[in-house]
Amino acid sequence: MNQLIKLDQFQETLKDYQINQAKLNLLNQIKLVLLLGFSGSGRSTIIQQLCQTDQYYFLISDTTRQPRMNNGILEKNGREYNFINEDQFLKGLKQGSYLEAEIIHQQQVSGLNLSELKKAREMNKFAITDIDLGGAQKILKYSNKTKLFFIIPPSFDVWMSRLYRRDPNMPISELLMRLKTAQKILKSFSKDLIGEIIINNDFKHSAQQIDIFLKTDNLKTTKQHNSNLLKNLNLEISRFIDKFSTLDS
Repeated sequence: MNQLIKLDQFQETLKDYQINQAKLNLLNQIKLVLLLGFSGSGRSTIIQQLCQTDQYYFLISDTTRQPRMNNGILEKNGREYNFINEDQFLKGLKQGSYLEAEIIHQQQVSGLNLSELKKAREMNKFAITDIDLGGAQKILKYSNKTKLFFIIPPSFDVWMSRLYRRDPNMPISELLMRLKTAQKILKSFSKDLIGEIIINNDFKHSAQQIDIFLKTDNLKTTKQHNSNLLKNLNLEISRFIDKFSTLDS
C-alpha cells in the first residue's frame, strides 16, 4: 500500500486549516448535497444516476492517489477525480482553496476545491459529491443548509460482495483498514451527524429517494429498521475484524 510522502506536512497544514468568510459565503449560494458511506457502498453509481437528470452537478474532488480500476473501468482524470500530486495539493491548501480536505488511511489526501462550488452556482444545479467522514463533519459545521445522506448496503454480505467485485485481489490488510474506517463512520453518524439514511439495495431507487427528499423534504423510511440495520452492520464488522486481525498480524 502506498503511503503519503509528505504526510507530516499534510497533517501540520490541515491541523489548523481555515477558509475565509468570503469563500464560505459560497455555501449559502448553492444547494449542496453530500453522500457519506463506506467504500463500496455505491455512492458513485447513485451520483451518476442523479446527474443523468441534468439537475445535478457532480463536484469533482482533488486527490493525490492514482487512478484505479472500478468495476473493470479505469478511473479518468476530470471524471471521477482530479488526480494531482502532493505538491499541488499542499499549495492549494496553503492558499485556502479547499472547502475541506481529509487524509485517508495515511495513503492519500482528497478534498473539495472551491472552484467546483462556483461552477455549480453558475449552473444553478444541485451540487452533489461523495464525502469522507472528516469532510462531512467540517462542512456541516459551516452550513446548516447542506443535505447529508448516509448510503449503506442492505447487509454485510452484500457489502463484502461489492467490495471484492471492485477489487478481487484486495489483501486482508486493506480490507481490515476499510472495515475499521466503516466502524468509525457508523459510530460518528449515530452520535454526531444529522442526515438521512439511504439503504442502497437498488441504485435507481436510492437515487429516486434522494431526489424526492431534496424536492419535497419527505423520505419514506422506517427509522427503527434503519437503526437495527446500522447495529447489525456494526456487529458483523466487529466480528470480522476480531476473526481476521490475528491473521494479519
